[in-house]
Amino acid sequence: MKYEIQGFFQLPLEEKKVYAQQPGSIEGYGQAFVVSEEQKLDWGDMAALDQYSLELKRVTGILMKSMAKSLGVEILADMFRDGLQSVRMNYYPPCPHASKVLGLSPHSDAVGLTLLLQVNQIQGLQIKKNGGWMPIKPLPGAFIVNIGDILEILSNGKYKSIEHRAVINPKSCD
Repeated sequence: MKYEIQGFFQLPLEEKKVYAQQPGSIEGYGQAFVVSEEQKLDWGDMAALDQYSLELKRVTGILMKSMAKSLGVEILADMFRDGLQSVRMNYYPPCPHASKVLGLSPHSDAVGLTLLLQVNQIQGLQIKKNGGWMPIKPLPGAFIVNIGDILEILSNGKYKSIEHRAVINPKSCD
């Protein structure tokens, strides 16, 4: 999967525009959530994907069953079985003005779980810990699992949603 993602984002802009995000949609290539000309945008290309999602759903189901069992609330896993699932690919191209933009603004995920696969060894993901930003080192072939706000609420705080962001790199990832 990671080679397909890298290949897509290496295409010329005109070829990527064929998959452009349509107005009012969250699917497709491009920037989402543009609300004004004055808005400071996240520095990153995005695309949505249907393929690959069945396997992600299976992995998420296994994780949810384990978490539900640890909470002693087996029904928790069932609550997410037929829920909404999306796949998003972000690519943060090298930026010569890295100090002036963000890769992805600080946020927590509103969902149950987020599975993140980093396709290269460029360190950009950071989590908020003890009031500061801690970088997360990519592990080849490993998913990073983010607990979302919904799961924190449903677990009564046993599982914590984490604030995170992505910072960009002024150099190439290749």
